[in-house]
Amino acid sequence: MERRLRWATEEGNGLEYVAIRGTPQGVVAEGVVIGPDSGTPYEGRLFGCSYAIHCDAHWRVRQVQVRLAGGAHLLLRADGEGRWSGPDGAPLPALEGASILTPAGARGPAVLVGPNFRALLRYNNSVNYALGVALLARQIDGGGGLQAPWPRDIKPLTRAEITTLQEALNARGMDVGSADGVLGPATRAGVRRLQQSLGLPADGFATWELLQQVAP
Repeated sequence: MERRLRWATEEGNGLEYVAIRGTPQGVVAEGVVIGPDSGTPYEGRLFGCSYAIHCDAHWRVRQVQVRLAGGAHLLLRADGEGRWSGPDGAPLPALEGASILTPAGARGPAVLVGPNFRALLRYNNSVNYALGVALLARQIDGGGGLQAPWPRDIKPLTRAEITTLQEALNARGMDVGSADGVLGPATRAGVRRLQQSLGLPADGFATWELLQQVAP
């Protein structure tokens, strides 16, 4: 059994292709999602991700794999009874309302976070702080660290450069509030909108290269 499907958004700026096939173990769905493809000068660097979902003969999900264009990768496995584990085999706690965090952008590791992570942010609203505390606690408990390398070649922005980026975003009509040099939620949302307009992976991660495109 094999079915191939393709569809686009109603606006015509996104495309998904998926192939569903039977295996001796059950069913596998493999697909690709491509973001805005409006013919920007950055053709070939558009947002995209691939995924594979493995189900057993009873259509229970047993493995999910997601890879973003640029390198971020997530692998989760399930026992078919609602219990999940990470790529290292360590069991994952129940994560109602979980989300995927890419703290170093599309080229870095992808981290599954839940309510405990948001509780850390309420104490100190810094993703780096919350991630560091969460990873330390995980390793104290016998777990592992990040499963993908951190892209150390990416130059971090200084506070002055973040201010310049915020001013450039506001000038382009992407309202991020006051230019205070802090990468908060509004600024990250503005960065995502800018990346989408340039045909780049919309990960909300501000880089020096992105700054040069809007404020050379």
